[in-house]
Amino acid sequence: MRTVDPETGYICCTWLGKDYGADVRCRRCGGRGMWPREDEVDPKTILCLKCADEWFEMAGPLFDKHGWKDMRSSQKKWMAAFDEFCQTKPKELDVKAHNRQIKSNDRVIHAVFPQYFS
Repeated sequence: MRTVDPETGYICCTWLGKDYGADVRCRRCGGRGMWPREDEVDPKTILCLKCADEWFEMAGPLFDKHGWKDMRSSQKKWMAAFDEFCQTKPKELDVKAHNRQIKSNDRVIHAVFPQYFS
């Protein structure tokens, strides 16, 4: 089951997400903080689901720019890439159209791989 933002209804492109409650807000846009899904998380790295989806799209080039290669690289380099991402403006998005596309994709995934959804 995909994670859904209870405030906006946005359906996350991934199956990642944890609702930290209405008081925890996204660092980038101020939306409801729901990513990353971990027990102990640095409050400076919390994003809403929409910003988390954008982070997954934009992280690669930002990591290259800041010299972060993998988990053995400096945490400062990862944070520099993340900080730069958080300074960008979120994309305008039609949430209803986005959610229709996700649901359509899920119907195909469920049809092709039913064994994973029983």
